[in-house]
Amino acid sequence: MDDSNRTSPGGSSASPRRRGRRAVSAPLPEGRTGKAVPAKHVAVVDCGTSSVRAFLAEIRGPEQRILEDLVYPVDLTPGFTGGKLDRAAMDGVVQAFLGIRSAAQSYGIVDIRAVATSALREAANSDVLIESLRQKANVELEIIDGSETARLYFEALRVLLSRCAKRLSGNTLMIDVGGGSTCVSLIRQGKL
Repeated sequence: MDDSNRTSPGGSSASPRRRGRRAVSAPLPEGRTGKAVPAKHVAVVDCGTSSVRAFLAEIRGPEQRILEDLVYPVDLTPGFTGGKLDRAAMDGVVQAFLGIRSAAQSYGIVDIRAVATSALREAANSDVLIESLRQKANVELEIIDGSETARLYFEALRVLLSRCAKRLSGNTLMIDVGGGSTCVSLIRQGKL
């Protein structure tokens, strides 16, 4: 994939930090009939206070394989004065999503699931950024609350531990330190 035309959120010609292709699980399964299960390609994006991170993945049955892991550094904190995001910060996020849209299209991915957390929850003008992303990158950005953020991290932790043959038992404290917030969750007997 050619990254020479992609720009970083700051407008330079730098590419996003790419973590490359990697398998998340064992080889993709065959169906019950012995035929390969059709693959579905998806893109999920987390728009945070300090980065926009995207996973482009192939899903077959219960198995997933990461095709691309893209990280676009952004900094929404300096522009967050008076409860509003500044234009430069919003432009950086739009540029990141344009890069993600381009990468997704190279895999035939049309739909992108994108969520935002703390910085956009708190910004009085987050609707301006959401509309800009809708118009320029054809992406619907959903702002999720803290409890949904915790639930998604919990589900990710359960999947990760199941692949390591470990289970959440007893009491576990899960802490996510983000760029704009810290989420502390207690897991009791495997339940959030």
